[in-house]
Amino acid sequence: ALVWNAVVEDLDMDAMVFDPMVGLANLDLKLYDSTGGFLGMPPIYASESTAYNLEHIYQTNLPAGTYTLEVSGDIPANFALSWRVSTVTVPEPPGVLTLIGIGIGLRLRRNRRAIM
Repeated sequence: ALVWNAVVEDLDMDAMVFDPMVGLANLDLKLYDSTGGFLGMPPIYASESTAYNLEHIYQTNLPAGTYTLEVSGDIPANFALSWRVSTVTVPEPPGVLTLIGIGIGLRLRRNRRAIM
């Protein structure tokens, strides 16, 4: 998600009435697959709205690889960029789980002998 502020200015600072002029930069957000090299062309997804101060890309099940987010715009603007990456957790090998189980069993047995 990419967001930025609108710039609001009073056109007549001497008047008793606020006369706003709203300026809005036109920023774009693009996602590239950079597995084969930086900024693989063309972008695999893009958000390029001209009406709002928000761009958003939501994509699931991307193959493993290297990806690049690009922010570009028509004028300089302060912005905030956030992202979330979920990865598949690889389960532990069964051998490790067995060793953990044995360790817990031995600990419980030792505690039981100490009580008797």
